[in-house]
Amino acid sequence: MSAAYPRGSTDQAVMLAQAIQLAQRVHLGQTDRTGQPYIGHVMRVVAACTTDFERTCAALHDVVEDSPTTIDELRAMGFAEAVVSVVAALTKGESEAYEAYIARVEQEPRAWRIKLADLTDNLDLRRLLTLTDADWVRIQRYHAAYVSLRSLLAQRAAETSTGDAT
Repeated sequence: MSAAYPRGSTDQAVMLAQAIQLAQRVHLGQTDRTGQPYIGHVMRVVAACTTDFERTCAALHDVVEDSPTTIDELRAMGFAEAVVSVVAALTKGESEAYEAYIARVEQEPRAWRIKLADLTDNLDLRRLLTLTDADWVRIQRYHAAYVSLRSLLAQRAAETSTGDAT
């Protein structure tokens, strides 16, 4: 059993399913900027991830931010510390500045691919019928975060390929 999944699990796919079920419950009735069910965003982020660990974290990436569910409750539900730590990194605090939040995400390499998938979906303008000035400000902020995280990921990949990773 991987330490990244809730206690008692012998199947990572089961834990992913539990994370998706929690996300479906939490986001039930929530809609995105276009009026579509919010769970669609979550599932697109899940689909963009490549490992069950990343997909589990992706399913939970907005659970704490968008519901009364807390990080401690995720622990109590049995999600292991590796998952909880990544979800905590991906959760923007209510009064936290966006730049401080992204700086915190940058400190958790296991969160990078998930946040990139989240930003990629958030930057998909095809779903928006109109773009307001506020949308453009948000898009610029998301794009800057995307470029920064993508650079970190590329740097990590280069270090790994040359054996310089720390």
